Amino acid sequence: MEKYKGKYYRTLIKTQITMTLIIALLLVFFSISFVYFQDSQTVQNNKMTVFSYLSTIDTFEAIITKSIRLIENSSDLNRLLESSKNNEFYEASLRLKNQISSASSQLGLLSYSFSIIDLQHEEFCITPVGTCDANWFFTHETNLTNSDIELMYDSLKTNNSYYIPLYNKNGEIDEIYSFSKFESLRGNKAIIVTIVDVSKFYNVNKQAFGFLLNNQGLTIADRRSAEASLALSNFKNYTNSNKIFYNKLTNPSWSYLVIFRSNLWPLIALITINIIVISVITVCFNILGHRQANRLYNPISQLLSLEQTEIINNSNNVDEFEIFKKNGLRIQELSNQLSEAINQKNVLATIRYNRKLLEGVLKDEDKTDKATYCVARLLSLEGEETLSVAQIPYLQLYLDSRTRNNNNINYVAYGTKQVVLILAVSSMLEAKELLRNLLKDINTELQLAIALSDLVCGKIEIAKANRQAEELIDYRLRYPGLEFLTSSCLVNAKDLYYYPASVERQVINYVKSGNEQGLELLSKLVNENRYNQELTKLAYLNFIHALIITLERVFQECRLLPNEILPYSISWEVLYRMANEDDVVELLMKYYKDTTSALHLQTTESNEKILEKMKNYIHKNYMWDIMLQDLADKFNLTPKYCGMLFSQLSNDTFKNYLNSYRIEMAKLEIQKNPSIKILDLSEMVGFNSSTSFIRVFGKYTGLSPKNFADEVAMKKY
Repeated sequence: MEKYKGKYYRTLIKTQITMTLIIALLLVFFSISFVYFQDSQTVQNNKMTVFSYLSTIDTFEAIITKSIRLIENSSDLNRLLESSKNNEFYEASLRLKNQISSASSQLGLLSYSFSIIDLQHEEFCITPVGTCDANWFFTHETNLTNSDIELMYDSLKTNNSYYIPLYNKNGEIDEIYSFSKFESLRGNKAIIVTIVDVSKFYNVNKQAFGFLLNNQGLTIADRRSAEASLALSNFKNYTNSNKIFYNKLTNPSWSYLVIFRSNLWPLIALITINIIVISVITVCFNILGHRQANRLYNPISQLLSLEQTEIINNSNNVDEFEIFKKNGLRIQELSNQLSEAINQKNVLATIRYNRKLLEGVLKDEDKTDKATYCVARLLSLEGEETLSVAQIPYLQLYLDSRTRNNNNINYVAYGTKQVVLILAVSSMLEAKELLRNLLKDINTELQLAIALSDLVCGKIEIAKANRQAEELIDYRLRYPGLEFLTSSCLVNAKDLYYYPASVERQVINYVKSGNEQGLELLSKLVNENRYNQELTKLAYLNFIHALIITLERVFQECRLLPNEILPYSISWEVLYRMANEDDVVELLMKYYKDTTSALHLQTTESNEKILEKMKNYIHKNYMWDIMLQDLADKFNLTPKYCGMLFSQLSNDTFKNYLNSYRIEMAKLEIQKNPSIKILDLSEMVGFNSSTSFIRVFGKYTGLSPKNFADEVAMKKY
């Protein structure tokens, strides 16, 4: 098996390694996510603790602030500062001592006390326990240094308050000293000292830094360290909101800030463990992967050794993907060809079935059908000379694409200019609406005559409806403004003359070919309409005008002016204005006779020129799905006569000549591009399916298109 291992085997190994790496990466990802999740949970818990502390701080700050305001608003404080008599001074100081003693609190988590320093009476100090001078107070009742005291006095010269935090030997905050300057009505000054003991209240969290901030730029940290100072200085640069807790106190001049530290040691420890685990998993997966790859590759190796022996023996680097890709493409191509052949067969079967319905050939199960139908016949009024090669099949292509998925419409083409539709409808109104929706997007430059038969019951009556629609379409010239030609157009028979379109075409063909049978047919038509007693004078006049139009069409199709083949000119306006019908008919018959004679002389041109024109038409339009009907329409002949004339002049049938020319064009395309796709080539030379193209190509060349392309490629290289 070793010598057959190629790209696919290596891909299996790579897949196993990739899966191992993916699992390892997922493990790392989930581990890191877990650590961050735990860290986030810790932060949330810490924030809840901080919020609890914040509420307590906010409460105590409000109590302390209220007590200070009561002391400042006390009349005893003003009396103390403004007293000039000893008895007033001592009485006021005694009252103040009682007041600050009751306001102070030495119990609970947070203890605080108030003192007053009278700057007017040699810095006399009142404390909760008695009176003393300021120096004794600072020395025995506080832990402040002389520099702290000097800074306090200097600051109060310009500010109304000053704060000093004190820290223990571990750098953790113990006390906060608040100094508030008070001035009496006469300008005498005092200092209200508040000492807050926070050592019992604030449990310092080693994973976070806490700060009290006021609007004057003062900051009181819960610990004194370089790391805390750095955290505060970088506060504005923090982008992780999970690491910051910031809120205002009830007192708008104070805020509380907590910055949590990021602890990466658990993450580092977990990553180290993961690396060890991943290494073990990687080794195990590689061993298992190799074993599994060998098991998976074994059937492929056996398949290659049986079917690709020659390739493998001549190659040291087997590309199993390329081998399978080629085989897959071959299978896909065969499948597509089979699917296309089945579709084409179904389409052709449907077309043949619909044609048989129109001809009255039914299956047994169709005879019991009771649905209602009507037949619509659509005829393009554009002359062949006005249509480009790309426009010729437009009507067919448009209706084929629009009716393919519509079960209520069955489409049958009769040449490039005429189409028959079998409509499964319940009313004439529904049939007309169905046709309007079908044709709403058609090219507005394409002029159509539409004949619509009466409703019939069952498929057995469709042939009858088709004949009615075929008769109705002959009246298109008499009713050029009608949207639909229906049987209601023929209700008033005495107003209708007899001159079917098929008869008009016979007259035109006879005259163009110089055949005097056209004159006989005209005489018969004139007599039949002239002596029809039920025909009104207006209808007979319309018949004469129709004969004038027919003569005009003869010259139009011959691309001639009357004075080019006749010794005189024809004034069409004079013919239309002549009052006497018999004079008009007599003059018209003379024009028809002279025109027939003149054209008879011109039709003596060589048969080679006629054949050349027919072949030129085939050469220009072979890439389309043209039929004998299209060639007949081009030369204004019946299909039967056209086929007979082509066979007489070329000693070949129309179909055989068309197919042989298409195959010659296909051979030229293959010589230009041997790698061209068969499906594209078949469409380029006018075949409906690649299957029929392959069959016809083999009939005329003895080779399939692929074999012919291989021979061309071998000759080139």
